Amino acid sequence: AAVRRHLAPRMPGGIVPLLVVLDELPVRTSGKVDRAALPWPPPAAAAGSFEDGALDGTATWLAECWTRQLGPLPLGSESDFFELGGSSLAAARLVSEVRMRFPGVAVADVYEHRRLGAMAARLDALGERRGERVAERTAPPRRWAAAQVAGVLVLLAVTVPAWLAGIFAFNDWQGAGPRIPWPWLVLGYAVLVSAPGRAGVAIVARRLLLGRLRPGRYPRRSWIASRVWFVDRLADVLHLNSMAGTPWAGRIARLLGADVAPTARLATMPSPASLIHVGDMATLEADVDVHGWWIEGDELVVGELRVGRGARVGTRSVLMPGTDIGAGAEIEPGSVISTAVPAGERWAGSPARQVGSAGGSWPAVAPPREARPWLWKGMFAAGTLLIGVLSLVAAVPGILLLDAVGGLSSSFSGTALSLILASPALAATFVVSEAILNALAFRAASRFIRPGWHGDEGATAWALWFTGQIHEASVTTLFPLYATVFTRAWLRLHGVRVGPGTEVSTAGSLNRLVTLGTKAMVADHPMFAGVRANHGWLHLQAIAVGDGTFIGNGAIVTGGTTIGDGCLIGIETNAPRDAPDGTSWLGAPPLELPRIPDATDPARTTDPPRRLVLARAATEVVRILLPTSVSIVLGALVLLAIEAVGAAAGGLAMIAAAPLAVAAGAIGAVLVTVAVKWVVIGRYRPGEHPLWSWLVWRDEIVNSCQEQLASEWLLQKAQGTPIVSTYLRAMGARVGRDVWCDTLAVTEFDMVTLGDGCAVNRGACLETHLFHDRLLRIGPTEMGAGSTLGPVSAILPESKLGAACVVGGRSVVLRGEELPAGTRWHGAPVVSLAG
Repeated sequence: AAVRRHLAPRMPGGIVPLLVVLDELPVRTSGKVDRAALPWPPPAAAAGSFEDGALDGTATWLAECWTRQLGPLPLGSESDFFELGGSSLAAARLVSEVRMRFPGVAVADVYEHRRLGAMAARLDALGERRGERVAERTAPPRRWAAAQVAGVLVLLAVTVPAWLAGIFAFNDWQGAGPRIPWPWLVLGYAVLVSAPGRAGVAIVARRLLLGRLRPGRYPRRSWIASRVWFVDRLADVLHLNSMAGTPWAGRIARLLGADVAPTARLATMPSPASLIHVGDMATLEADVDVHGWWIEGDELVVGELRVGRGARVGTRSVLMPGTDIGAGAEIEPGSVISTAVPAGERWAGSPARQVGSAGGSWPAVAPPREARPWLWKGMFAAGTLLIGVLSLVAAVPGILLLDAVGGLSSSFSGTALSLILASPALAATFVVSEAILNALAFRAASRFIRPGWHGDEGATAWALWFTGQIHEASVTTLFPLYATVFTRAWLRLHGVRVGPGTEVSTAGSLNRLVTLGTKAMVADHPMFAGVRANHGWLHLQAIAVGDGTFIGNGAIVTGGTTIGDGCLIGIETNAPRDAPDGTSWLGAPPLELPRIPDATDPARTTDPPRRLVLARAATEVVRILLPTSVSIVLGALVLLAIEAVGAAAGGLAMIAAAPLAVAAGAIGAVLVTVAVKWVVIGRYRPGEHPLWSWLVWRDEIVNSCQEQLASEWLLQKAQGTPIVSTYLRAMGARVGRDVWCDTLAVTEFDMVTLGDGCAVNRGACLETHLFHDRLLRIGPTEMGAGSTLGPVSAILPESKLGAACVVGGRSVVLRGEELPAGTRWHGAPVVSLAG
């Protein structure tokens, strides 16, 4: 026992040896060891202090479950699951087996009740329950699928004015083809393409389609569900959240139907489909889910959201339908609220619970008034215009290059053909120009981002908004540049401190207050929430991430946090304020996990030789240029088709044909993405691959094409429709009938199984890989028929949701977990709603 306790912190659990003390080895007459005579399973005495007498009842049955995960060990009531070699994966598999008898048990119970006797007592307290009866499913009427596809065509048509503006501007410049006088062209741009114009389109759509929306539960396949889906998608296509954090956010939200007090602060724009009430001086921080609806099984659930006077809702929180936050209450970042929060209380976690009283960490006085508020309102307006023209300015070097080689001509068809032939060179000049302009604008604004207390109406507020908008734009236009060997240098140009050998993907809110150590790894979409807001105050604090630390997908790191060296912050985890070296954390609130890092080859993970660096760089040049080049070609073909119709039949015919041409280009982008997947990868299979390997680099090529081609051209508008299901099947996923998939967070497609009628809500992640220790571990993910994955939730590899199982918002189903059919779960990690 002493030897095992010594080895357990130093070796992965699966290879900590079992030890048996013998007086002598049994031998054959030949002198060789008699293996058949060796004691197996080990006798009770081999466990020493682990054996403390007979077990009975639930403990006896649980001990049998333990032996199936840990091997034939002698067990007693004081036996510790992790001291005996248990790992996080073994814990998840153990819980999946135990749930067959005790459906309410959670993986967290294994960590909180590590000893066999304590866990048996926990199971007895939970009690044995049967899962809910699973209703039989019926085939959905096809008319609702047709209605959604028609809605996608309308969403594509919303983007047409921008295409037509480019054609008419070119024709007016060259004096040929169908034309519109410049004053009318500018007016059309202002009404249909500019940020105020886009907001106007959304306001009209909301009032026409959802003017009488009421709380309730509606059939998923109904006219009202289709309208809610369409208005929500329209807001996303029109980029309405770009208005969040501006002086006009509240006014626009009111025009969109929200009940928002004039003094409320909105760093998140409510969806036009939400029934939300925000009181005086209340604060919504950035990236809060305030949609107020979700799909649960076969139903659309719509509920009111109430944020009381002076309340604060932290970044990345999820307010489920029916949430009522009392006056002056505080909701910490990353929390999930689905009930009433009493006034003056502070809540945190997923699911959230009271952790104290609100307001204690904020100044008792109001912030000083801004001396020149008109100046910063003007800066917000200027910033909106600047962000809109950055990409246009980035295209200028390519245009000059095209002109230098004689590619520009008075003929639209000739110019379009030149665009197609020169697309790789144009893509390269655009990416380089956009990256430099993006970084320089970001760095210039960052000088106003300083630690300390600031009012939310001046330079600091503007800089936070402006840099956030630049980052959001870069995730769209420069997505392939993230998680490459070029990312570090690019982020340093932004003013972010990034150590040598550190890998960074699409992290949110990185700025000059964040320090990333050497050889750290930041995965997709974590939030470095260095700012918090309340009662007109902004409080900014620095964040430090140590050497060799891993920050998982969707994790939240708040201001003032220091994470030590060699730590792991898991998926959707709220990082602790002070994480000691070598610790691992998961959940909200964070739970420390016993974990031994995998032994890896440094040459393939942290210290690659020069030949691998050059090989990866060459592959990533292809990854960066391919989707942009294809987009240029498709865009030129779309413009050419629209212009050809105009030349043959006039301007009105050109306007009528434009949506069909754009739709054809969108289908082409999806087909190219599908072809790239099968040519570059073929079929994904379970396994492990180090960061510096050929499969990982090819995988990123597919991901970049999905984001910049399939998603940007079509799928972003088609989430939640049969179009996404068709796409996933084409990419290799097994997708049943009538699946609602409102996310594109899918990568290793062949590993995904979605049963008939299941619902994957917005922002959810079908996680088919893990990447800590710089090893890409690929495994299957399965959702049973009629199951539901809530908003911003994740299901990890080798996990399964049973039929009609429901997982709530911002929840995490751990690797190897299996949730029984007909049960309900929420939390990070998940716990039973019935337990």
